[in-house]
Amino acid sequence: MCGVSKSVYLCICIAAFCLTLGCAVSQPAQQTAGVTPEKPVLRVGVCANAPPLIFKKAGDYAGIEAELAKGLAAELGMGLRFVDCPWNDLIPELLGGKFDIIMSGMTITKERTVRIAFTEPYLMSGQKCLVRNEKKSKFTTAGTLQYTTMRVGAEQGTTGDFLVQRELKLAKKETFSSSEKGAKALMAGKIDVFVGDAPSIWWLASTYESKGLTTPPFFLTEEYSAWAIRKDNPQLMNGANRFLDGWKKNGRLKELLQRWMPNAF
Repeated sequence: MCGVSKSVYLCICIAAFCLTLGCAVSQPAQQTAGVTPEKPVLRVGVCANAPPLIFKKAGDYAGIEAELAKGLAAELGMGLRFVDCPWNDLIPELLGGKFDIIMSGMTITKERTVRIAFTEPYLMSGQKCLVRNEKKSKFTTAGTLQYTTMRVGAEQGTTGDFLVQRELKLAKKETFSSSEKGAKALMAGKIDVFVGDAPSIWWLASTYESKGLTTPPFFLTEEYSAWAIRKDNPQLMNGANRFLDGWKKNGRLKELLQRWMPNAF
């Protein structure tokens, strides 16, 4: 044994065997022919506080956008992951690559199209106001609000907020982190009107009807909701538009919207 004891020699052999086995285990597994690799994942940015568009229910994502996201991912042959973040962070996080698409009831505006691209719209709606029943008679037309000196609320960073800041010069303005908080402030008498996207206002009026909230029948604006994608991702843009076109033609989009927003039809 060249001067090496049997016990030492045995230890060396065992160590060498373990090292060889360890190296074999640590090598990356080779792809086997015929085995489908893991699906790519569609990362969807949402601010899940806006029913019926997107919200959390029993720990899962629900609403119009959640169902559309599942349909889009299936159409593209991709997995699906929702990425929740505050509303004001959606566009910066999209541009930073945290997710691939915003599906959160975002309205198309000229200002937003400077930074991001929008798909074809999937919903035409606009801004509406939520009021207490005893105040409803004061709101007969959209022009009613133009010169109001009342306390008007909106969700911060939304098109409702922009409208209030731009058009309601004399109003006492309040902003909230969600439409739900705005509705609760309205019920508590802290504001007189809450302005928001029609789908959210319809939902809140239905949810809190027994608490005395309602919405006048008129729209304050005409707006279009769509999905936002980075301008350097034309492949996803084309896929999303094909998906929308298919769902419009086969009636699935209308059925989905009617189910979640019967007030709109």
